Amino acid sequence: MSTWWPECRNEFAVWSLDTARMKAKRAGVAVEAIDQFVSQPQKARTRNELQEALEQLWQDPTAWPRRAELQAYYLYMRCLKSWEISLDHASIEALIDVVRCAWHHVTGSPSSRQAVDVLMRHTATVTVCLKVEDSLLCSCPSDLATQARSVVSQSRAQLARLRRFAHPTEFGALVEYVLQVDICYFDCLAATADSLIGAQHPSPAAVAELTGTLERLSDAEHSPLLAGSVYTSRLRAHRRLLTIVRDRLQNPRSPTLDIREARVTYVYPFTLDGFERPDTDPDGTAATEGSEAGRRAYTMWGEGPSTDEVDLAGETPRSAVHMKFELTDIWSPPEPDSDCGHGTVVKMPALSVTTTAPDPERPGHWTESPELDVEIWLGRFGNHHVRVQTPVMAFSLHELNQALRRGWTSMGPEAVRGGGDREWSGLADYVQAVVKALADRLDRVDRADAQMQAASRVHAHINVDADYHTVVEIRAASVRVGSGERSATFDDIRNLAGSLLFQPIERVPITLEEWICNRTPANVPNLLGESRFDCDVASRAANTTVLFLPAAPDWGYLSFLEMAEYIATLPALLRMWRRQLDRMHVHALARLSEWRALGERDPRRGKGEIDKTRLELSEFIARVRAQRTPLSSVDLVRSDAHRTFLDNLMTTADIPRQMAELDGRIQQTDQLYAYMVEYERALEEKRRRRYENIVEIILAVVASLSLFGLASYFHSLVVTSDIDPYMAIVSNEWIELGIFGGLFVLLTGTALYVILRRR
Repeated sequence: MSTWWPECRNEFAVWSLDTARMKAKRAGVAVEAIDQFVSQPQKARTRNELQEALEQLWQDPTAWPRRAELQAYYLYMRCLKSWEISLDHASIEALIDVVRCAWHHVTGSPSSRQAVDVLMRHTATVTVCLKVEDSLLCSCPSDLATQARSVVSQSRAQLARLRRFAHPTEFGALVEYVLQVDICYFDCLAATADSLIGAQHPSPAAVAELTGTLERLSDAEHSPLLAGSVYTSRLRAHRRLLTIVRDRLQNPRSPTLDIREARVTYVYPFTLDGFERPDTDPDGTAATEGSEAGRRAYTMWGEGPSTDEVDLAGETPRSAVHMKFELTDIWSPPEPDSDCGHGTVVKMPALSVTTTAPDPERPGHWTESPELDVEIWLGRFGNHHVRVQTPVMAFSLHELNQALRRGWTSMGPEAVRGGGDREWSGLADYVQAVVKALADRLDRVDRADAQMQAASRVHAHINVDADYHTVVEIRAASVRVGSGERSATFDDIRNLAGSLLFQPIERVPITLEEWICNRTPANVPNLLGESRFDCDVASRAANTTVLFLPAAPDWGYLSFLEMAEYIATLPALLRMWRRQLDRMHVHALARLSEWRALGERDPRRGKGEIDKTRLELSEFIARVRAQRTPLSSVDLVRSDAHRTFLDNLMTTADIPRQMAELDGRIQQTDQLYAYMVEYERALEEKRRRRYENIVEIILAVVASLSLFGLASYFHSLVVTSDIDPYMAIVSNEWIELGIFGGLFVLLTGTALYVILRRR
């Protein structure tokens, strides 16, 4: 056996690339090209260069077997390593496609290259492994079972091909080990998914199936095949889940929570800037007026769909209305002399979502969720968001878990369709496309026809992973214990679904229905205070807000939903203002440095430039401070009860700290403004001193000339009275010249001395 085989087998267990990379580099494998392609798969030139490099090595007879096998093994391990550290499946799929094309063009005796052929075919199976992960992200056990069995089936087929050899190679033994590991692990995943599906209908048979699957997972975890493997750690999470589910099913008195009426609202905050561009602000960092975005949107869609169908990412908005017609009256109105209202709401076509779960009522079809309403809220402060909302409907806890995850970028692919022909792989993809298109449309509202081809000046900033928020309204719920049923209290919801509703949604789950394994919070603060019914509770986690108002009418939820959405939009707004202040600060410092050098040569010109920048900076600070001031609950809502809820939401969302950071940025910019004022004063003082110096020199020259005239007159009276007239004239000229020169040198030296001392 070759010396690299034991090392590679040991490192394969933990998906390490160290040995494979070192050996492959020494063997002349294009390791750098492979790694570069994974980081930049969108470049066609990189793709072609990599494919040519792979083909060249495999078609070289001297590369077989060692170098060719090392290249195949490194490609496979590169795919696994990229899968382990990233959710970017596109780069992995692109690499697999290049490998498939390169291997397809390789010619030669299949018997001598069968092990490499098997590994390259198994590398293509990684795309199915990615679908298994997508099913996990969707928390869809039925699709996970299907995809996991597909991996097992393809791996077994390749293992059968490999074992048909009469003389297996050492590399073939490594490939066989790889196939056996995948068969073992993904077979366990399929069994886990099947057991969870069976547990949806409690019965002794379901308990027995769970017990059998647990034993199977335990045997695999402790088997020599998976010893030290990364798959061992993954099986532990699945065993923990199945253990909890089995224990609950074994207790006949275990209560079950049914969500009879609930609504889920997805909030996607974003900001827009670039509406204004002062001459000294070429990057468009001026604070955004939220009312400008709303005004332009209303111009396009305020009267319903326009005749030219101005669309957003293929979706034509149905209408745009003033926000005051959509908001409840808990909000304080804008100032009477303000030229803007609360904002504008753009109503979009409804969305349909097709999940990865099969429809039990329609064999061969997938389950479709009820239509989702979509609106774009453009706030007057610049705190914009896209609202995607389900209807009021019943949810199982499994369906509620899927609904909470549906808005994430890391949610597995689902078919999202709107009113047009376009399809998106998830809600987050749809929202990001619409927001980007909105910025471009708003930028072109007031442009002349000749300017339409210019680059967009309005830019959208959206960070779904950082700002995405979900609001869950639970309007009616019940608890079943045995054959009895009663209305659920908040304690019931906390005890039976607290780990789902009152814990942050994890971006990447490690098992199906991961919320079941989470800790139930012992204490859930009620953000409503003491002014509501004793059954009403509102709580907020990092990315979820839960409203449980079982005695409230439908309209009673609206004001609390609006406040929850408002708080969810603030972090993006405050971050934009901090970013703008930072950019303006750096821009002003750079210009100040240039103008200091200019001021040394030309104080008058330096003063003009610094004065212009100072005024722009002053206006910028005043605008940010004016927009920052009314964000407090006292200025936003009318009643004390709503202020209490809004203040509690702000504290839970860490808004006070973020506002303090913004205030710190404003203070730094204020200090820069004060420095610029002082520097401008220094320039003025310097200019004044230079003016005084010039005046003093002129006066000195005038004085010297006066003294010269006096000396000449005195000389003509006293010195030259008895001298020959001709000699007197000559003598007077030299004497006058000497006196004038001496006085000029003396006065000039004195003036220069005074000037230098004043500097």
